Amino acid sequence: MRVLGLMSGSSLDGLDIALCDLNFSDEKLHWSIEKSCCVTYSSEWIERLKSARKLNAQDLLRLHCDYGKEVARLVLQNCDDWPKAELVGWHGHTIYHTPDQGWTFQLGHGAALASHLSIDVACDFRANDMIFGGIGTPLAPLVDSLAFSEYDAWLNIGGIANISVRNSDGIMIATDISPANQTLNAIAQQLDLEYDLDGQLASQGNIDSALLQSLLDIMNSLKPYPIGLDNHQVNSLFTQSVLDYQASERDKMATVCEFIALEVKAALENLSELKNGSILITGGGAYHRHLVDRIRYQNSYWKIVIPDSTIIEYKEALLMAVCAYCRIQKQPVSFGSVTQSQRDVVGGALYSGLSWPS
Repeated sequence: MRVLGLMSGSSLDGLDIALCDLNFSDEKLHWSIEKSCCVTYSSEWIERLKSARKLNAQDLLRLHCDYGKEVARLVLQNCDDWPKAELVGWHGHTIYHTPDQGWTFQLGHGAALASHLSIDVACDFRANDMIFGGIGTPLAPLVDSLAFSEYDAWLNIGGIANISVRNSDGIMIATDISPANQTLNAIAQQLDLEYDLDGQLASQGNIDSALLQSLLDIMNSLKPYPIGLDNHQVNSLFTQSVLDYQASERDKMATVCEFIALEVKAALENLSELKNGSILITGGGAYHRHLVDRIRYQNSYWKIVIPDSTIIEYKEALLMAVCAYCRIQKQPVSFGSVTQSQRDVVGGALYSGLSWPS
């Protein structure tokens, strides 16, 4: 089955689109990514997404529909010559995520997307899990367990870093572990750069021990695992404090990289019964050589695996396709062992792409 996976990253670098071929046979998921692209948002849309939390209810709901239409437009504009998908998996752009209160909101109305694409859309994958007492994230263990089962741990470094591991009983456990590209990119933007290419600037900096300890203390205040971070927390608790701190941008970058590497180490020590194994790293942070070097240094007994660029960049879009496919197969999308919900949950809302008969 051809499923289109759509992912809007928390770092606002654009809309990831992946056309995936998926099917279950012999109790195994067979998959491939046939086509993929990343569509950069216009400056207007970056600002609208950044400002969404400030809107009143009426304007937020208007933006919810507008953004669904905009995502459909971007798909039609950039994927018009692709083979036709039968289903879309759409994450939406997270605006509110409040596990302690049991609700979440991802911007981008599935009905608007389905109607404009004329394809069925599965979305809102976190909500069902949270109704059963879970934190709704991360969803990554689904694709980790089904598509990349040969590894012992899976680290995704996007705007927020999250990790999955499998325990000795074969049960998946996972958590968000730290801010990542959101904070690193915000520092780079102080130098009028979109991001730190290959981690070149971070490699020139020195670790500021006071800033490092401050970041570790904030992260420790959010533990025990599992942790579900949202964009607002990252900005208010971490990014703004780093930007306000008196140090050079290079030193800030080096310090944040060390912070992420230490949080990877802490998560592996707390969640995995293995003292060594193989860990797959994906997400934009896999290209950050200095960050990967620090993760390798702090986790020297683990074999670090960096896959090809398609998997690095589109694993999360593949995840959305797999979530949608599991939803229509009535298979769990989130695992209670990961999110602390009462059960594994078949999650996601379905919107029909069929037009009303004329």
